[in-house]
Amino acid sequence: MNTGSIQERQIYHHLNGLKGLACLLVFIGHYLGIYRYAQSFNPAFRGLDAVSSSPFSIFIDEGYWLYLFFVVSGYLVSKSRIGSVRVLLAKIVNRFLRLGLPILFSYMIIFVIYKTLGFHNGATAGLFECPFLQAFYDMDYSVKDVLMSPVDVLLFEKCTMNHPYWVLKMMFISSVLIYLINYVFSKIKSPKKGMAEQLLLIIIILATCFTYPIIAAGLIGMLASRSEENGVRGQSWYAASLIILALAICVLPVKIIAAFSFAVLILLIPNVKALNSFFSGKICKFFGDISWGIYSFHWPLICSVGSLWLITAAAQIGLRKAYVIGLPIVFVLTVLISWGFRHTFEKLSAFITKKIYGVLSGTAKH
Repeated sequence: MNTGSIQERQIYHHLNGLKGLACLLVFIGHYLGIYRYAQSFNPAFRGLDAVSSSPFSIFIDEGYWLYLFFVVSGYLVSKSRIGSVRVLLAKIVNRFLRLGLPILFSYMIIFVIYKTLGFHNGATAGLFECPFLQAFYDMDYSVKDVLMSPVDVLLFEKCTMNHPYWVLKMMFISSVLIYLINYVFSKIKSPKKGMAEQLLLIIIILATCFTYPIIAAGLIGMLASRSEENGVRGQSWYAASLIILALAICVLPVKIIAAFSFAVLILLIPNVKALNSFFSGKICKFFGDISWGIYSFHWPLICSVGSLWLITAAAQIGLRKAYVIGLPIVFVLTVLISWGFRHTFEKLSAFITKKIYGVLSGTAKH
């Protein structure tokens, strides 16, 4: 029995479950944001108002759960071993394609939604004065916007056809930085290599957490991965580094503190049977498998189908009922499109990326 492969599958499943949880909470946060940022939504949802002003507000604040994606991404990207410049460059191109091709294909679908259903978020916002909903999809889009989407999103942070993609530029930069650090680490030949890696990562995290928190979150994922691989928990310098982090965490941004919590969760889950069973279960795995699609399509669908539903149904059954019913409508459509995207365009993207990486890295089979 190949124990290593079993461990890899276990790691993959629980991380997939975490991605599934994160994408669902991002979706819920964005949909509930229509109400949370509304200025004249009547009658109000008193229960939701109570949650929004409580410590449990983290569960409906999509901003926190995006950081779970970044930590998981950094954790996984840091598993790459890079021993040469050729492999380094191949990895960077590979990462661009792994993000860029799904962006391109998702934009194709969003463009179809735009041409067939249109975006109605601006008109919907007028029902309850919601600047949050009104500020998007206020221009015309062309095939050129679709074709240029990988470059626009990943290099210029231009994501007018899908606002949630604004984070992907920083995610790409974070991945490139992790590859570079991995390459440097591969050249270190020292009995204290683990200590050098850990301290360097902590320094970079503290240096970036206020200016580039997304990059810092990716590096926190890398820190978790390296801590796990180096087996440094019994070493005194590791205890000292934890003390430094504990002192620093008091003044760090709240979302960076959340990122550290997510990193701890990643390391904790495989060692807690109940948590591992839950996050490796079929439901979490299903949503983890289609997490890219949920992340990609929930917002365009909220602004098209969801907004159109609110406009038409509010006059018939009232805004409150229309809003409540709109949630499962948008959710089901998002899941269906995401499932189809997973089994078509995501597989095609993975196939193309794998072939190109094989050629660039010199590992292609002849």
